[in-house]
Amino acid sequence: MKKVLSVLLAVVMMLSGISMLAFAEDTAVEVSDADLSALVNYALPSGINAVVKSGQTLTVPADKNLLVSVGSTLLVEEGASLLVNGQVSVQENASLKIAGRVTNANKIGVQTGGEAVAEVRFPNLADFALSDKVYIKYAFGYTGGATDDLTGLEWHTIPQNEAVSVWAPLNQYFYVNAHIIEPAEISQYDETGKYDDSKLNVWINDVEMPYTQDQHSIKLLFSGDIRFSIWDSDDTFIAERKISLRSGEGYTVYSRDGRTSANDGIVYIKYGQPFSFRVDIDDEYNMSAYSVYVVKGFSLLEFDPNAVLDDSLKVQPDKDGYYMINPVQGDYTVFVLGVVKNETVEKVSNIFEMVKNIFEMIAKFFRQFLDMFKFN
Repeated sequence: MKKVLSVLLAVVMMLSGISMLAFAEDTAVEVSDADLSALVNYALPSGINAVVKSGQTLTVPADKNLLVSVGSTLLVEEGASLLVNGQVSVQENASLKIAGRVTNANKIGVQTGGEAVAEVRFPNLADFALSDKVYIKYAFGYTGGATDDLTGLEWHTIPQNEAVSVWAPLNQYFYVNAHIIEPAEISQYDETGKYDDSKLNVWINDVEMPYTQDQHSIKLLFSGDIRFSIWDSDDTFIAERKISLRSGEGYTVYSRDGRTSANDGIVYIKYGQPFSFRVDIDDEYNMSAYSVYVVKGFSLLEFDPNAVLDDSLKVQPDKDGYYMINPVQGDYTVFVLGVVKNETVEKVSNIFEMVKNIFEMIAKFFRQFLDMFKFN
């Protein structure tokens, strides 16, 4: 049958030059390399539905431009291949659909109103133990660039327990948002959350989709199957939170296990775990009456700098000199205030002592002055 259809396609195109409208729109005409070579100017007739069957490869020679004409469709089935050594042009109201393999997708051009799409197949989330643990959405880019404005994208949600396939535009970025569902008791009061979405990996055809702008994305140059990390335990996906332990003049801040902030001042702790630290004061500063504050947030955009003056954020050491954050439920910054040189403390102390003596002298003088006017 394939051979008969191929010969028929060639004969019609070479002898009559008319489009193959004699075929019903829902009838798929199988095409091969021989059929392409028989086409006038490598143009697929208008109004035809053509298919490359599974197990077959359709090749566009290096010096040819395959034209998918107005109103026609070319489908490359799953298991079939389209090898583009030359060019492919998809006209208005025409469609190139790739469910199988495509090589050199960047050589496929699409006129306004046409489409060149690839099939992306999402699995049943239950196959990865992700049912009711994640929300999965997808969206298509619109400029072919890696820095698309994601706020302008139209997102679509996939069902929790059903495998689905979507057609996504070739040569555009394909975005997958895999959001781990936060426990209700945490999401109500903690914006940072227990889980880290970036720890849930997404692959297409075993190619990892990089995590940027809080999404997984890849420039779509092929069709393929999506797969996810398997939810083997909660611990795999728990977020690591940042704690700033920046040291300052006269003091060093250490975590209990000895980590400190020689370079960037950041210690990473898993959400929900306890964390303890100590403050070591240099000998030249050990007369300081200092205070330690733990403020939730990691930058000026996340907390009010004046909050460090709130006594409710002041922490006290335990009997071993360690300060505790238990549990860690976000990012934190440790502030140490009041560390000054001993000589400064002594100068200030001397000044206060002098002022105190002056006030005592003045008070004594007024008491004696008033005593002179007392009546017996």
